[in-house]
Amino acid sequence: MGRKGSNAESEDKIYEKKFEETKGVRELLGNQKKALIKLSIPVILTLLFQSSYNIVNTFWVAGLGDEALAAVGVAFPIYMIVVGIAMGIGTGASAGISRAIGERNRTKANQIATHGIVLAVLLSFVSFVYMPFTGKVFELMGTDPSLTSVATSYTNITLAASIFIFVSSVGNSIMRGEGDTKRPMYAIAFGAILNVILDPFFIYDFGLGLGVDGAAYAGALSMAISCIAFIYWLLIKKDTFVQIDLRNFKFKKDILKEILVVGVPASFTQFTMSISSILLNATVLLIGGTVGASIFTTGWKIVSIGIIPTQGLAIAMITLAGVSYGEKNIPKLRDLYKYSIKLGIGIEFIIGLIFFVFAGQISYIFTAINGSVELHDGLTMFLKIMVFFYVMIPVNVITSSIFQGVRLGNLSLFTTIIRSILEVPFAFVLGYVLGYGLIGVWIGMLIGDLIVVTVSYTLGTYVINSLERVYKNPNI
Repeated sequence: MGRKGSNAESEDKIYEKKFEETKGVRELLGNQKKALIKLSIPVILTLLFQSSYNIVNTFWVAGLGDEALAAVGVAFPIYMIVVGIAMGIGTGASAGISRAIGERNRTKANQIATHGIVLAVLLSFVSFVYMPFTGKVFELMGTDPSLTSVATSYTNITLAASIFIFVSSVGNSIMRGEGDTKRPMYAIAFGAILNVILDPFFIYDFGLGLGVDGAAYAGALSMAISCIAFIYWLLIKKDTFVQIDLRNFKFKKDILKEILVVGVPASFTQFTMSISSILLNATVLLIGGTVGASIFTTGWKIVSIGIIPTQGLAIAMITLAGVSYGEKNIPKLRDLYKYSIKLGIGIEFIIGLIFFVFAGQISYIFTAINGSVELHDGLTMFLKIMVFFYVMIPVNVITSSIFQGVRLGNLSLFTTIIRSILEVPFAFVLGYVLGYGLIGVWIGMLIGDLIVVTVSYTLGTYVINSLERVYKNPNI
């Protein structure tokens, strides 16, 4: 008995020393506002590199014509369903690891990381279930046979490489959960740069000449290279705070619950957003045809770049909210919540202003390469109208991150569902029923988002107040 107690005490000391020695973990447990900035910057750069896959594909594919551009655009929501499942598991693992760090429980953090990797590999095979049905989905969206064929081929090539998406996403999240955001940034950056180099060679006749499919092959190869880096750090070099032990792995119900209580709602959140995007694509196709679809899909990718700083803050907030929750320090969580929203709105206001002023020039970059000048005016109008979206998004995504960090992923899903319920009908009614065309669609989307902002902030404040009351009086 005495020896067992002594061993346990010795193990505790080793763990405590590891907490002190690991820089990322030490920063997570220190000044939270400083940690938010330090975590966010590499995450923002990582997201920029990840976004470059789609932006670079869009840029090079644009040279093949409107149909090719529309094919990549309409394929994006289906691809994002798979990405959403991977991100969901990664988010659940990251939030669980950060909560375990807040609790000073490294053993639990190790188990969560190991379960996350195993789930990533197993769930990567889900994408193969989608592949026989991708063409039918495009047909339901209203695409013509030619566009359906091109989009289906492009999508299925990407889905076949989904294991790289899953392992990279979960590996990134595991390292982020322990405060290491720089190395994931390097891995994603290298893959993104490689994609820039490979894309034109795979797409055009001076190289392999594979057309739209070439963009998919180049992206898959680039993601595979990034994936190898995460495998090396987590499974071979093993120099991370959390240690993955696959040899002695057994599924544990409590650890699975720790991941899935956040991961499942997070996956459904992405799934709901993808379905919403599919419905919006269908509405745009109904009103504006292939040209309208090109405007929407290209414009949305450009807008997505502008909101990356807020997404970076939100991802960092999942980790920091988890740490605060694990420590049961709700006042610290409240201060961080308010600070991050103010910071996000300030940053997005500046970005929105820049995008508004230079909307025409930005549109030209994405339309002039293939002579699609007719898209220029429509894309410019889209970018100017959507500028209001930038100042609304911080409240939504940061509040969702708080919910995920404190094990309330269902509330994050709820706000996303509300957004989808409101955004699509408003867009359809203003654009099609009332006859305002594509401009009506864009304004309808903004009206839905504005309502969700109010709902999100109200819920976020209520949750933090409730947690504070519970920890002040555990008998409530």
